[in-house]
Amino acid sequence: MIPAADLDQLLLSFCTERWQKVARIIGKTYQVLETRSDMVTGIADHVDSRMAILVSSGQLEAEGDIARWRTARFACRARAKRRRSN
Repeated sequence: MIPAADLDQLLLSFCTERWQKVARIIGKTYQVLETRSDMVTGIADHVDSRMAILVSSGQLEAEGDIARWRTARFACRARAKRRRSN
C-alpha cells in the first residue's frame, strides 16, 4: 500500500485553485498508481480516508459529499490562498 504522505502529495498535485470534480482528481491519481503498480485491493478506501483528512486539515476545500466522487468538487485551498494574496 502506498504510504499516506505519498498519496496525499499525489492527490494534491492534481488539485488547483479552481473547483474540479473529485472523479477527475481520482482518475489522474489512479493512472499514476497503475503505472507505479501501487493499485492494490482496498486502495479506494485508502484514497477516501486520505481525501477526508486533507479536507479536515484544510489542505483541500470540498463542495458536496466527497464520498460521491462523481458529483463532489475539490479546490486546493493553499493554492487559492496564494493566488488571492498576490
